[in-house]
Amino acid sequence: MLGVRIILIIRTTLVILSWCVDILLGVVQKRLNRHHARLNWTSDRYLQLQRLAYVGAGYDNWENCTDNVPVTAGPKKAI
Repeated sequence: MLGVRIILIIRTTLVILSWCVDILLGVVQKRLNRHHARLNWTSDRYLQLQRLAYVGAGYDNWENCTDNVPVTAGPKKAI
């Protein structure tokens, strides 16, 4: 039981540490005006890669492209 507890504690610590590092690096990059580094960091996430695949397939109506979660803007309205 001690081994299982140690593994769970280490695993939980690593997960929390990875969340904190992501948030702290974002704050530091914004304060140092390193917008390119932050955009690179954000654009390599899974949802951004999925958005790029949809753009390649012809679905190009997106909002919040520089945020963590891009969303579709809905269908284009005909005038």
